Amino acid sequence: MKFETIVRPWWNKIDWELLGVIGRLPLFTASTATLILLPLYFYFLDIYNQHLLAWKSALAGSAASSELSEILSKALARLDTLPVPNSSLETLISAILLFVGSVLYWRCPPRVKQFSHVQWCDQMGQSMLTYWPVAWRYPITRMACALTFGIGGALALWIIGNKLYATVVYILRNSNVIGT
Repeated sequence: MKFETIVRPWWNKIDWELLGVIGRLPLFTASTATLILLPLYFYFLDIYNQHLLAWKSALAGSAASSELSEILSKALARLDTLPVPNSSLETLISAILLFVGSVLYWRCPPRVKQFSHVQWCDQMGQSMLTYWPVAWRYPITRMACALTFGIGGALALWIIGNKLYATVVYILRNSNVIGT
């Protein structure tokens, strides 16, 4: 029996190499952009809503004084404040969890970041006996990284799945695909 075929406990199967593969998925890159853009979106949404309400109240009192004020007041009356989208909190939590997982991945040992176990054994001619202990280093940080990646990724996939489902339902209801 070779050392490479030994049965490992589940917590050692979640090693830094596996977390590196998961962390390179496009979902994790998008989460960093989301973490930056979502607070900006909320900020500009709040500015829009505050200014709209201020303009409405300012023109409401002066609508009778001039024709332009009356026209602007009627136009602004048709505008509504924009609500915060339904899944915004979930999206923000998912992005934060994925970002925390990426930060925790910085503790990954350099050997594992540079070489996969296949490269280490086949190309470098080294034994797994020198690779696995490094890949299993910092078990608490590694498990915290796996947990944040898992929960954040599952939440992101749930959000994307709900959005895709809602889109498909909308298209089917409003198209000629299904007889209306």
